[in-house]
Amino acid sequence: MLSNILKLVKGNPLPPDPPDNAPEFTPVQFVDGIHLKRDDLYCFAGIRGGKVRSCLAIVSRFQEKTHPIPWGLVTASVRKSPQMQIVARVAHRLGIPARCHTATGAETDEMLDAVAHGAEIITHRPGYNSVICHHAGIDAERLGWCHIPFGMEHYQAVTANAIQARFLADEINAGRQPRPKRIIVPLGSGMSACGILCGLRDSGLADLRVLGVRVGGDPTRRLNQYVAGWGAQMDVVTAPEPYERAVEASIGDIVVDPHYEAKCVRYLEPGDLFWIIGIRAM
Repeated sequence: MLSNILKLVKGNPLPPDPPDNAPEFTPVQFVDGIHLKRDDLYCFAGIRGGKVRSCLAIVSRFQEKTHPIPWGLVTASVRKSPQMQIVARVAHRLGIPARCHTATGAETDEMLDAVAHGAEIITHRPGYNSVICHHAGIDAERLGWCHIPFGMEHYQAVTANAIQARFLADEINAGRQPRPKRIIVPLGSGMSACGILCGLRDSGLADLRVLGVRVGGDPTRRLNQYVAGWGAQMDVVTAPEPYERAVEASIGDIVVDPHYEAKCVRYLEPGDLFWIIGIRAM
């Protein structure tokens, strides 16, 4: 399978990346009665969203503690997840190698994109998340490289999202941003939601309801670990489509990610704030 991937990308020059756009705080927009937290406007190395910010924060912390420049990045990723794209593109921009552990199976656009940006794909059978995460952790330790955990499960990811939530809360408390009825956020790993909940609590908005739309595996363990008592503020519903099934959706002319945010759109009501975490490189 990997030889087929390499054949497909060999000789195809990479298109130029869009310009980096890394504002300290991403904006809130109002479209069709919905407030949109546009974390998808954060862009680095041609890929957009708060997960990119989290990845860079993890790399930065590794550099501070271990090396002036990391020797490389290692991650575990579902084959259809943008995680491998994020890690591959960040490594490519930094001029360092990347290794992505995933399950054996048919190649995906995300795998092709990661390989096109220089990443090495290591497949495992069985490909359970626990298996690929285990191998990625051992690999990073063996090489002395920076480990980007599955789902960005790292306190730096919580901190990065909490900063964005505190900024939103400050705008609400100061009257510069109307208080939304609810915040709607997709739940993949749940790490973005952990940061949002922590930031709201820190800013005195623990009474602002949050609806998490589960689009993948069960995020309960991570929520319990990083946000004690999260159930007092956030309700969880499960999208009916499996993670692998893409859904097309947009808000106004804003196209949202087919595997994450698109599965939340049916739950939006006027006055809600929709936290758009990101969008994969298409």
